[in-house]
Amino acid sequence: MGPGLERPAEPGTSRAAQLEPLKQRAAERIDEAAERLGALSRAIWSAPELAYEEHRAHRELTRFFEREPPAASWAVQPHFGLATAFRAEWAPPGAAAGPGALQLAFLCEYDALPALGHACGHNLIAEVGVAAALGLRAALEGVAAPPPVKVIVLGTPAEEDGGGKIDLIEAGAFKDLDVVFMAHPSQEDAAYLLDVAEHDDGLMSWNSMCSGCCPWTTGSSASTTPVLEMCASMSCLCASGE
Repeated sequence: MGPGLERPAEPGTSRAAQLEPLKQRAAERIDEAAERLGALSRAIWSAPELAYEEHRAHRELTRFFEREPPAASWAVQPHFGLATAFRAEWAPPGAAAGPGALQLAFLCEYDALPALGHACGHNLIAEVGVAAALGLRAALEGVAAPPPVKVIVLGTPAEEDGGGKIDLIEAGAFKDLDVVFMAHPSQEDAAYLLDVAEHDDGLMSWNSMCSGCCPWTTGSSASTTPVLEMCASMSCLCASGE
């Protein structure tokens, strides 16, 4: 077994115990990148840009992944469906990344409000999306036989005005994604949220817990379910700054 690779869990070990060392690896990688992540957030915060005009934020984010060591380890598509959208992806070396691979994405927002700047904290949404992707990559690098999964970061401009995500949906940017995560800043630490999504004329709502309950795992394979559970926990870890 190579250095830094996690040993298979002993029979009878609880799922939480199996995930703990992987979550620790994720947290350590995020801590290692804290200075660069903070600089990324400050660069976006200091130069607020309106919907569809987020050229500097887009450049900062794409360069972050292009320069993330080792060089060229993230495949970056800098203009993905929209001029200021992007997609960065990584898959574990040696893992089967065929048609059946889990496509797991973290979203980044980075547009600002007129006259108010980043009043909704989109610089933080971008930072957390990047941090979560780095953490998940670190965790997967610690698995001796990683599951077939692709880690994707999708830059989604124009949230405050214009409907950038709608444009990207229509352009097919979400077509092959199986699970999508996004964090939003709040004045409270929240590990349990009521999520509401608008769909046509009605509203869909569901409860999601960041640990212990994963409603999206129905029908998923045994090899990818632990990845989803870890991502849910890690999303809260990144968002709360713990």
